[in-house]
Amino acid sequence: MSELEEKQTILIADDNPDNLKLLKETLNGFGYKVRVATDGKAAVESALSEPPDLILLDIHMPEMDGYEACQKLKSDSRTRHIPVIFVSALSEEFNKLKAFELGGVDYITKPVQAQETKARIAVHLQLQAKLKELEEFNRIMVDREMRLIELKKEVNELAVGQGKEAPYPEVWEEKP
Repeated sequence: MSELEEKQTILIADDNPDNLKLLKETLNGFGYKVRVATDGKAAVESALSEPPDLILLDIHMPEMDGYEACQKLKSDSRTRHIPVIFVSALSEEFNKLKAFELGGVDYITKPVQAQETKARIAVHLQLQAKLKELEEFNRIMVDREMRLIELKKEVNELAVGQGKEAPYPEVWEEKP
């Protein structure tokens, strides 16, 4: 199975078994591979051991709440790139703003609407895929630029070796 054909993995963290069951069944129905955690600590451990493509994170959970879990995820290089969508019954602006300030990319209020959740997840997974493409493109461009600099240096060395003036200014070399 190619990478494009693999199911994307979503980690759901919620201490309510009914919410977990509903979200898991809904997301499985949409074709996602789903893992679950019943508290923030377990969510962080799961994400660190096997990073998912996206995390749905409740706020109020035992051991470690969703805010603290998000902070831990965003402070670790292995998980900081993973989109975190908060899913909570808390609908006050303060809670939403705090979620965004801590690194959440979206906020869904309970009760969860299946089609809305599907659309939000799809948008963030597409954004994540485009970001990865852009990072790869940037890496390739940097590699090409470095190779171009190497080639210009070689041309300069050949020109000087033949008693000619170097055709490229050596702006890439560090000055003392």
